[in-house]
Amino acid sequence: MASRPIDLNAILDAPLGVCAKGLPDSLADVPLRRVGELGLSLWAGDLLTPALTLRGDRLRHNLERMMRFCREHGVALAPHGKTTMAPHLFADQLAACAWGITAATVGQAQVMAHFGVRRILIANEVLEAAARARHVQPAGVEGFEGVVGRAVGRHPLLP
Repeated sequence: MASRPIDLNAILDAPLGVCAKGLPDSLADVPLRRVGELGLSLWAGDLLTPALTLRGDRLRHNLERMMRFCREHGVALAPHGKTTMAPHLFADQLAACAWGITAATVGQAQVMAHFGVRRILIANEVLEAAARARHVQPAGVEGFEGVVGRAVGRHPLLP
């Protein structure tokens, strides 16, 4: 089943705010959609470090190569979203045929669900009772799975 596209318009239209990593506070009122138009450069000192920059052409190449490998070998991949926590990358990975996205924590899974990821795998044990109690399947999420307690293997996180 193909994933539906993630709607990123709310993120793109929202002002950056003062908590945007790597961007100066002077850009707080600029919508994310316009950042690329500003011609900012890490090398010219426009961004605060540490800052991550990606080359779109390399990212697309890697996504295509990864998904081609998965199709050729019958692999259903749920790439780690926990490193970037970037809904735009989730959307690109899902559009390139990823099965779902992997989170490290319940909180990360909730963010992914909020931005439209429909299949989420939590790669760590969920030991805390409070975290287990928050395991309610978000609306529109097809799969919400992980490891609960000390059990080994793939177990639904829902009661």
